[in-house]
Amino acid sequence: MNCNVLPIAAGLLTLGIGASMSRGESSEESIQFTPVAMKVMKPPIAVKGSDGRFHVVYELKLANASPITCNLERLAVLTGDGKEIATYVGEKLAAITSLLGGRDPVSVIGAHQMAVVWMHLSFAPGSVPKQIEHELTIGSEKGTITEKGGESEVSDDVITLGPPLEGERWVAVDSCCESLTHRRALMGLNGHLYLAQRFAIDWEQLNDQHRTSSGDLQKVESYSCYGKRVFAVADAEVVAAVDEFQNQVPGGLPGKLPPEEIDGNHIILKLANGPFALYAHLKPGSLRVKSGQRVKRGEVIAQVGNTGNTSAPHLHFHVMSRPSALGSNGIPYVIDAFEVTGIVPSIDTYNKMEDEGGVVPVNALPEPRACVDELPMQLSVVHFPTIGE
Repeated sequence: MNCNVLPIAAGLLTLGIGASMSRGESSEESIQFTPVAMKVMKPPIAVKGSDGRFHVVYELKLANASPITCNLERLAVLTGDGKEIATYVGEKLAAITSLLGGRDPVSVIGAHQMAVVWMHLSFAPGSVPKQIEHELTIGSEKGTITEKGGESEVSDDVITLGPPLEGERWVAVDSCCESLTHRRALMGLNGHLYLAQRFAIDWEQLNDQHRTSSGDLQKVESYSCYGKRVFAVADAEVVAAVDEFQNQVPGGLPGKLPPEEIDGNHIILKLANGPFALYAHLKPGSLRVKSGQRVKRGEVIAQVGNTGNTSAPHLHFHVMSRPSALGSNGIPYVIDAFEVTGIVPSIDTYNKMEDEGGVVPVNALPEPRACVDELPMQLSVVHFPTIGE
């Protein structure tokens, strides 16, 4: 007996997308050959942002298991009961899709290629679904097919932390949820795909003239945030404390660094129930803790620096699933108390003003917005409460 199912499947896909197989009166689920398989890489966790909305951030992997080129025409996000809650078509879909390992927008997945759709859904309070699935329409010279897949639960299990810094005019640079720098930093490490920086923030500070620096742009001391105190965000155990790198000269990224040097001087804290918090690019000689030590929330643990893969002083902070700055998956979190006093309108303008030492435009809010248990959103200007000695 010759059983030749797989070649038949390939032939069906080549001759016409969406050929199906059934077994007459059998109660077995009907089978449809679909060129592109969908999978949510990590089940998302909804997090409340400082804009008052809830944000669901995740990656949808698309695997073209067929010998044909597939055009991505439409993607819809559905609730578990089939209600459509978001739709992406044409250029809008291409803008959030890239081939696996790349960042450039794509609208086509070649034969035997994989792509990632960088998903960000936003909801009013009380409207976040518990389950999601996806409906993808693809086309080729053979026709068009619409298929469903990529089912996932949506959790609301977010951890609450204290502020990592104190004082006013801190800008949440490359924060949630559209930043290419952090959001698309998907890496293959030790045989796994990780996205540690999914919810990372680079904290930089404006002075009273709304500049990030004053004086020589190639001196770390010219930057407002340099040397500012960094605090433990929770009672925790120190699992890594590296203080062996010197500052980079501001003004440009250093040459290619090995993975162990990317975060420069850094601290990793093990939080309650397992997640880990990373503080990166710390000032040389400023670390006050050692591996194995216990710290209390609000304890000074280091100072802001410019070590590792950085072009200007800042604190890189993120929460992750494992005690590895890169070999882990980013986890959302909220900060229990801070104020948003304004918004920087453009990341391109912000970067240009930082590079030139110019005045950063800020759209000031009429009144500071008090934020309780929220994640600072992209380019929010934040005032953290003062923490005692």
